[in-house]
Amino acid sequence: MRSLRLLPFALIVLSLLISGCIQGNNSVQKNYSVQKNNSAQETSIPPSESKINLFLEEKNVTPLANRTVGNSTVVLYENQSEMGFYQISIDETGNISWTQLSWSNNSAFTPVSIGGTATGIPFVAVIINDDQMLKKAYKVTVVFRNKDEVTGLVNNSKGIIIPDENVRNGNVGWSSVTVFDKDNNVLFRKV
Repeated sequence: MRSLRLLPFALIVLSLLISGCIQGNNSVQKNYSVQKNNSAQETSIPPSESKINLFLEEKNVTPLANRTVGNSTVVLYENQSEMGFYQISIDETGNISWTQLSWSNNSAFTPVSIGGTATGIPFVAVIINDDQMLKKAYKVTVVFRNKDEVTGLVNNSKGIIIPDENVRNGNVGWSSVTVFDKDNNVLFRKV
């Protein structure tokens, strides 16, 4: 029974390794960690804004972006030593259930940091590190490996979370992430 509870965690780690979702400087980022407090439940729901705020206060995290993805809320963050995201939900007993994926802060080495997950409802979390690029950035387009193309507007936000809502329980990584300006000029592309 315990091994079945660890299965979602194992699938997340495996999908990250296979899809290369954590990248910087043209290579898979090797210094990352995954933490979770318990396994997600089928009947979980996204937390309220007040529960998210309490959770972030407890973890001492200032969010760059947050977005509801399926039955959870993804919160993208950055501090001096690391970048990452929490995927937070409320389980069937009303308790907060969360998974954290973090990696070493690579903002000094790459203009754009990319993370995410390929399982469940896949999403890409993008952090625009370069201030000049951020001033010009208008939208980010992600092409997932299933050929779905999803675009999110930057809105002067350093962080953006882009899910592929067409996938409900899959294993779909991304194949490209592109940052465009208002005139559709490419500012950054990672393939």
